[in-house]
Amino acid sequence: MNICIKHNRIDPKETTFKELKSMVGIPDVQRLPSAKALKDGGFDILFNHDDEDIDITVFCNGYVIYAECERETVFSINMISEIMYRYSKNETVIVPESEFQDSSCLVPLLIYGNDRLEHNIESQGAYWRGFSLNNDGTDWTALRNTNSVEDDILEEEAKKVLKKSLSHLPKRQRQVLVLRFYDGYNSKEISQFLKISEPTVHEHLDSAIISVRQYAQNYF
Repeated sequence: MNICIKHNRIDPKETTFKELKSMVGIPDVQRLPSAKALKDGGFDILFNHDDEDIDITVFCNGYVIYAECERETVFSINMISEIMYRYSKNETVIVPESEFQDSSCLVPLLIYGNDRLEHNIESQGAYWRGFSLNNDGTDWTALRNTNSVEDDILEEEAKKVLKKSLSHLPKRQRQVLVLRFYDGYNSKEISQFLKISEPTVHEHLDSAIISVRQYAQNYF
């Protein structure tokens, strides 16, 4: 991540969520900024926590970038009034802020960030299912049977196939695909972000789409 400040001002493991809220601002905006806007805006950073595939950056203005496996989401600290703790696929408990405000701030940031990222992926699922993988009429909606048990099962399988297909792509192709269709960057923004030309972006994107399509066809 291209962060403007490299050092941590606090130790998040030793800072409670209540203390964190008192340290940051409360954004007065109707719409959340993009991760790119926060990274490029020169905003002061309170801390950055990097743990294997998960990266959390908390800005002094109250915004947070949560990144996991090359995907990102943005939220503000004051949005976390409760968190959902999943014991299992079918069992979820809503935990109010009063129950975690005296715990390490990393706990609600990790849980809320992961939930928000999963929600974003689900919201974009409709786009993926309707996305013509090579502009040749191949359509993921053709794999679905409306309002049936088979529909749910096949949809889950399609998600697994997409995830596996991404893991088989070369790193640069995967980055371009994720930035374009998960994070919503346009070709010019991807070019600037990855420091490659726009024609190269299109080449990587076309190759990635073809690979995903072929992987899906071989699987089904």
